Amino acid sequence: MKLYKSIFAASLGALISLTGCSDEFAEMNTSKSAIGVAEPAYLFSMAQLDFQTNEYTYWFYNSKILQGWSQMGASSSGYTSGITELGNNGGQGSQYISVLKIRNELQNYIDTHENSESYLAYRAAADVLAIYTAILDVDMLGDRPYTEACMLKFGGPLTPKYDSVETLFDLWLQNLNDDIAVFQRDDQEMPNKSTQDLIYKGDMSKWAKLANSIKLKIAVRLYNQNKEKAISIAEEVVNANVGYIDSRDDDMIFAKATNYVGSENQDYLYNTGTGLNLGYASADVINFMLKTKDPRVRFIYTKNSFNAKVVQGFIDDGRYDDLPTLVKQNIIRDANGNFQEWGGMGEPWVRYI
Repeated sequence: MKLYKSIFAASLGALISLTGCSDEFAEMNTSKSAIGVAEPAYLFSMAQLDFQTNEYTYWFYNSKILQGWSQMGASSSGYTSGITELGNNGGQGSQYISVLKIRNELQNYIDTHENSESYLAYRAAADVLAIYTAILDVDMLGDRPYTEACMLKFGGPLTPKYDSVETLFDLWLQNLNDDIAVFQRDDQEMPNKSTQDLIYKGDMSKWAKLANSIKLKIAVRLYNQNKEKAISIAEEVVNANVGYIDSRDDDMIFAKATNYVGSENQDYLYNTGTGLNLGYASADVINFMLKTKDPRVRFIYTKNSFNAKVVQGFIDDGRYDDLPTLVKQNIIRDANGNFQEWGGMGEPWVRYI
């Protein structure tokens, strides 16, 4: 009986102590449906993770469409009306959205929290990444929703307006100047910079150089429309006290992990391993690139399948004459009629015919 009394007393004591901690547990537990507030540092890391300029949508969709528009190549699967209507088959152009929504989230955090000016550098850096990506999307599809995009959560419209390219360029130039001013402030430093800033480890001077250098991308795009303004922007960049990127030490380079394994006949590898899907190359373009030994031919196009082993296979089967004439004209055979080496421009150039 004494044993049971001891167990009961111990259980009662535990219950009393748990009751005393109930208020603390109530503060720790939250509803699974509740929306939490992310720390700016973590939001910024996500913006860098989502930052992707030339990945799947560009290389698989846009590059193929641009090849057709410029008559540099033809799709291996043909074309539909979408190529001229900019429909679903006319390319993709909203990679900037992933970064812009985080940039807006950071701005909202600053607007709604007291003493949050120390996070301005995170917002400015995310703004630079959003502009960088948006410039490339504008290249493809022109006018894009930007000023009202990703603002529904903060009271913005469900269907944001489309901003003209000219308006966006002016806006981005101003925003980049504002971002540079933030990076130059004495009171700005990225908390947890060594772990949360994957690109520059919180180095404000390098972020300022990047922002200043991106203005040159806008200048280049304005050159044929407004040469005077383009030159003015370039002069402003060169004369800015923050400098601009002119060496790899300041370049924006960071690698993301990949589990991609390519084939032995693959000369190209972009970011996470998505290869180009250009269709069939135009003979005029290829011949011009080969004539000038343009190194880009090796990274834009794929070699044909007639390597030395394949050619020797045709020879062994007594079918040498069945090889395409354009291939045979660059083959040098030995005294026994076997493949000896490539003539003409040699490997790898002859493999792009």
